[in-house]
Amino acid sequence: KQWYQAEYGAEGGLCLDLEEFSETRVLRWEDILDRSRNGVVVESDTRCKQTVENTRKITEALEAVTSDLNKTKDAMETVTGQLNSTQEELNKTKDNWNSTQAQLEDNQ
Repeated sequence: KQWYQAEYGAEGGLCLDLEEFSETRVLRWEDILDRSRNGVVVESDTRCKQTVENTRKITEALEAVTSDLNKTKDAMETVTGQLNSTQEELNKTKDNWNSTQAQLEDNQ
């Protein structure tokens, strides 16, 4: 439970999409440990939408998308730098053109 809380900030079990009147409930370890125990332990389907496998798949997908976004960000920064350099060159060329045009007008 502590790992889950540290990783996802959840205050309870794996079912995260609870509504007040839903068919699923979050069982906290404290709730389980406080109850008396007797009988036979039987595995049961929790019907939780959020399974460990789903969480792993979502995490992998998020990591892939994050990687793609970081690559896009780097490419955008490169292109922005190139655009700024080109803009500076265009401004210098414009200034030179204006200066040359003014000199030609003075010579006429």
